[in-house]
Amino acid sequence: MKRGPMQGLTGLILILALVSSARGQILSPLDYLPASTPDGKWKKHGRMDTYSGDDLFIYINGGAEIFHEYGFRQVMVQDYVHSMGNTLTLEIYEMEDSAAAFGMYSFKRGESGEPVAVGSGGRQEGYYLHFWKGPYLVTLTGFDEDAVTVSGVRDVAFSVSAGMASLPEGGVPPLVALLPEKGLITQTVCYLEGHLGLYNVYPFSNRDIFKTTRAVIGTYEDGYRLFLIGAVGDGLSLLDAAAETFRKEIRYTEVTRKAEGWLLSDSEGRVVHLRCLESIIVAVVGNPGITGLESVFSSLKRDLPAGRK
Repeated sequence: MKRGPMQGLTGLILILALVSSARGQILSPLDYLPASTPDGKWKKHGRMDTYSGDDLFIYINGGAEIFHEYGFRQVMVQDYVHSMGNTLTLEIYEMEDSAAAFGMYSFKRGESGEPVAVGSGGRQEGYYLHFWKGPYLVTLTGFDEDAVTVSGVRDVAFSVSAGMASLPEGGVPPLVALLPEKGLITQTVCYLEGHLGLYNVYPFSNRDIFKTTRAVIGTYEDGYRLFLIGAVGDGLSLLDAAAETFRKEIRYTEVTRKAEGWLLSDSEGRVVHLRCLESIIVAVVGNPGITGLESVFSSLKRDLPAGRK
């Protein structure tokens, strides 16, 4: 008996369903929006809104550029209401890949708060909670400090995280692993994918003098911040050219060539030690008298091959 077109289509749908089941992955991001928490106290309220591409500028006033620098695809926004009337908002940002999701997470999350066992890097600060999983950044925001709202933010996060259980962890970008662990305050680690993000953390220059493609920053217990900046081209040449720009900017009171790199002093009394290791520009920013610099650079030289894989 000949097979009709509908029979073929039905067979194809069945095959796709079986493949999806075998992979154990949810295909639609919409499935990550829980209808309610398991106890039924928090439920969806109103419609779900989606913003993709440049429409993000409609949703976020003044902050969309940094999302696009990382690689933004879309965001789904859903409100939830408690049986007592408390409300919160869930945002699920779909980024280009897990590195972009981790980077945006590290840029948005604060340095305080408490860890929460949801997704990757779950952290709650009052009525805010952030985590990432695969290519998704998840943010929950309550609208008051009521105990019901604060606990609700966590409860909805658990429901979202459960739905994402089959997503791959993704892992952090290799450059992050280059940060020396000794004295590193882990919740300060921030991964960037362009000049805009770097400028927001420390404004070396208005111009993209380092031709930044990626960077990672960490604050250390001794009070300094370490910047590892991935450069395009010859890092040493870029660094020497950048020094000429530094000399023209009023924010620097000193720009001095050293045997191993450059030393800057900014108008706020901080010193900046700049060196180049292979294709990585290293900057240490802190107060005068930073100690242990050579051990930091020695550690980076030893581990550099791991960051270039």
